[in-house]
Amino acid sequence: MPKHAWPIWLLVIAVILGLPLCSLIYFTAEVETWTATERMNGDSLSIPIGTSIVVAFVTAPAILGLAYLCLRRYNEEATIWAWRSDRPIRSFAASTVFGVVALGYSAVSMIQAADAQRWFDFVWIAYLLAWAWLVLLLRAAIVAQISRKDWFDFWSPGHR
Repeated sequence: MPKHAWPIWLLVIAVILGLPLCSLIYFTAEVETWTATERMNGDSLSIPIGTSIVVAFVTAPAILGLAYLCLRRYNEEATIWAWRSDRPIRSFAASTVFGVVALGYSAVSMIQAADAQRWFDFVWIAYLLAWAWLVLLLRAAIVAQISRKDWFDFWSPGHR
């Protein structure tokens, strides 16, 4: 885990902006493999790229909101394997939900890696693995969050 929350915020921004970017890279590279009749259909390229821009724009508030809830009281001593024995329900629930999502992203990326035949097929694999890593970082951040009392004690003059 990073010492501060800002690298995780950069990853959050990267995965939001990564969807249209990966779509642009993938579909413009795929156009090179098309025949002349397939290239005449201009919608084949603009629709998926345009859709990814809209999806990124629409989902950005939810992604940023979830990241804020996970990172608002970031514990600089958190580890990726964080578990709070004083908060077992939160630790279990976050580990289950975020773990299943990360496992899903990882499984899909492994399936795609097995079927990848061209270089640009790996663009989506890298994107999905970035999502899996982000989800695991957010899980660790929410589990290891500083409690409200500890937060105020941390900022008190005698702490440092």
